[in-house]
Amino acid sequence: MALFRNRYVSNPHTVRAPFLGHARADGDESASAPGGAAGGPTVPPEMEAAMKTRIIAQPSATNLDECRFMVGATLQEGRLVRIGSREQAEHSPLARRLFEVPQVRAVSFVGNVVTVAKEGDEPWQEVARSIGTAIRLHLASGLPAVDESFEATPNGDMSKEELFGRVKDVIDTLINPGVAGHGGFVRLLGVEKDTAFVQLGGGCHGCGMATFTLKQGVEKTILQHVPEIKHVEDATDHSSGVNPYYAS
Repeated sequence: MALFRNRYVSNPHTVRAPFLGHARADGDESASAPGGAAGGPTVPPEMEAAMKTRIIAQPSATNLDECRFMVGATLQEGRLVRIGSREQAEHSPLARRLFEVPQVRAVSFVGNVVTVAKEGDEPWQEVARSIGTAIRLHLASGLPAVDESFEATPNGDMSKEELFGRVKDVIDTLINPGVAGHGGFVRLLGVEKDTAFVQLGGGCHGCGMATFTLKQGVEKTILQHVPEIKHVEDATDHSSGVNPYYAS
């Protein structure tokens, strides 16, 4: 019995290194392995299915060091999880796998979306393939994205920078993709104690529905995923918008 990436397989020849090396983040070149031939190498069905999972990489238009990965499978249900360092990945099998990629600096994930921040000058075209492989290997492992002990682990005295990062991840991952459909965007200006200050831009700037968007969309989502935040304040000068509803 041989150990393969924290999983035991009955035959060490059932997994081929070239098979793993062909995984791509965009899923355009799914790996394949011969099967059925007498004496030929085979791949465990669960691993073969996981390694064919489609993953689409979407580099950020505003931050060249960030990229979103849309995965064809649910990774994390419930609240958004943000892991800011390798040391913080202790209770997250998915994060540990992602941090095996040397360029990865921080990760966050919820539902079928993984956001990765990288360091170094290597382009996303190269780094994304390694991250796609890491995600697929995690799916093949059958492990949850976070351990049961994760929710029970106290955050302690979270730094202002960490809290800012968590709120920003929620905005970038869960809020802005929907708001963009209406030509708008939400920018996080800062965090003070339990309050987040945001600015609405694009189609949301000066829109008569801005208050509804803030309270029923932005604030509700942030409070759900970042319980340390209790209030969200709109710092937008709506009087200067295209349709300023504060104008006299």
